[in-house]
Amino acid sequence: MRKTFFVLLVTLFLINLSAAELLQKTLPNGMEIVVKENFSNNSVGFYCFVKTGSISEDEHLGKGISHYLEHLVSGGTTSKRTEKEYSEISKNIGAISNAYTSKMVTAYHLIVDNTYQDQALEMLSEHIQFCVLDEYEVEREKQVILKEIVMSMTPPYSKVSQRNGEVVYPNSNMKYPIIGYTELFKTITRED
Repeated sequence: MRKTFFVLLVTLFLINLSAAELLQKTLPNGMEIVVKENFSNNSVGFYCFVKTGSISEDEHLGKGISHYLEHLVSGGTTSKRTEKEYSEISKNIGAISNAYTSKMVTAYHLIVDNTYQDQALEMLSEHIQFCVLDEYEVEREKQVILKEIVMSMTPPYSKVSQRNGEVVYPNSNMKYPIIGYTELFKTITRED
């Protein structure tokens, strides 16, 4: 009885704690902002979720173009600064950044000490809004992803997982790998 009461009490506390710290707002341009405060440390994390992933690639299905764009946008050159300048700023403020692509969403995130929150938010927003798809970075990241395709599709479980998707979703965009097929990925151009 005590154990059940304790579990119930802890659960109610956690639900109440998390609900009290969540703020949601939709900006006039339709962008949704969600804020969750966490006072347990001095860091702040910014996450940007773009509501599109590999299943929304239309005529580029199977090419992995969403994943490719994620590589180019995350930390790349913008019309505001070069990739090298962003790298130097990130190093100076101790930023931890990453990005990922799923079938439904592409996400970018940056975590810094709260002292640098304005710089971090500015960097993330510049990457999202002002990416220029620098020719050198486009080619370099293409080579990086070709290596990722080989590494991700070599283990037997990856082959089984991919084949499972093709069998379970034969008439759906879900059957395509997020990273793309090597031969189709090689056909992507900067204009695409």
